[in-house]
Amino acid sequence: RDRDVTEFRRVLFRSLGRFLLFSGQVQDSLRVLESLAAELPPDDDLRLRVEAAYLASAHADLGGARIDPQRLETLRSVADGTTPGGRLLCAQLAVHETRDGGDHRSAIGYARAALAEGRLLAESQNAPDAHVIAASMLALSDDLDGARRHYDSALTAAGNTGSVVTFVTAAALGSWAAYLCGDLDQAQLWARDVQR
Repeated sequence: RDRDVTEFRRVLFRSLGRFLLFSGQVQDSLRVLESLAAELPPDDDLRLRVEAAYLASAHADLGGARIDPQRLETLRSVADGTTPGGRLLCAQLAVHETRDGGDHRSAIGYARAALAEGRLLAESQNAPDAHVIAASMLALSDDLDGARRHYDSALTAAGNTGSVVTFVTAAALGSWAAYLCGDLDQAQLWARDVQR
């Protein structure tokens, strides 16, 4: 019973950290997630999810939250696309590589590991911040075809589940990718869908 309560508390605090991020309280999010990460074993999948949320918060910090280089290296060493937490972490490492001018091949590798041929989308259909961000890193790293395939899959999934937030997010970013590919008809179609 104590173990169940501890696990519930940890999941709740991860959710709190994400809520604080989305409500614009980035510094509070970083504190909650930092504290939670410190109490989890390094190989725990929840730890990987917490670290992914921590990176997302650090990336969102307009004040430029500094990510400890040693922590970043540790995260790189454990990131892979074999677990749900690993996929989320790979998505945020793709953001980090893209945002900080890293090697675009690394960004593409992390993004592809994150997307895991549709597994991340299946695990997080109603959380486009999880899967659409990885597809966007593909687009920013010049893998526009890979990004468009994911946006298409996300739009199909959103249609099947009725997820408005996933539909709008995927259509908006899919429109941008279609525009970059020169497919103006598709870009306009998705842009109009977002406005509806």
